[in-house]
Amino acid sequence: MKATLEFNLPEEYHEHLVATHASDFAAIIREMELKLRGWLNNGHQFKDADEALEKVRDFLWDEMDERGVKSLVGLN
Repeated sequence: MKATLEFNLPEEYHEHLVATHASDFAAIIREMELKLRGWLNNGHQFKDADEALEKVRDFLWDEMDERGVKSLVGLN
């Protein structure tokens, strides 16, 4: 079985980039799940909920930056 995605370029260039980097986004979600599981199972040093949220956000941005997809999210 084969599947083909078609995009009208250049109008749908952003959509094309998001689709071609879907495996990167899936890997980021997997890494985030592993990090969160580790914090829940092994404990953490967060002082409060705000600090925990900041660490989660930092981890997410680092993962996106590492995989070169940060600019595709549109939030910088």
